[in-house]
Amino acid sequence: MMKEKDIIWHHGTGIIKYDPHRFGMKRKTEWWAIVKIDREITRYYRWWVNNRYWINLHKPSWDAHISIIRGERPKPHLQHLWKKYDGQRIYFTYAHNVRRSGDTNISQPNYYWFVEVKCPMMTQIRNEFELPSDWNFHITIGRTW
Repeated sequence: MMKEKDIIWHHGTGIIKYDPHRFGMKRKTEWWAIVKIDREITRYYRWWVNNRYWINLHKPSWDAHISIIRGERPKPHLQHLWKKYDGQRIYFTYAHNVRRSGDTNISQPNYYWFVEVKCPMMTQIRNEFELPSDWNFHITIGRTW
């Protein structure tokens, strides 16, 4: 595990999109807000995982994105804020430190690979909706099946 001081951070931008269509999703299909980002970021890291670990990852359902709100219906008195930032460009930093969900057992089936994201604006949006914001954002780069 890398120490925080050793992690390289890159800068990126994306566009906020509310309620994007997600192919194949059957439940929790409403009340999503994501940041669409450059797909070359996730493509590069899938290539990196394949070259380092010989694991072919499947790309995420929404391709390259960062989830801000994940199917969390706003409280009635806050629903007027929905789509407040739709189409707005947002700036973020992401860690050049690929991680995967679960434990350190590389043979575990069905796990996700991701890089951590920092973005005060995404935290602000969650706070405006009075949603928990004390966890890390991430870019899912792919998953195994």
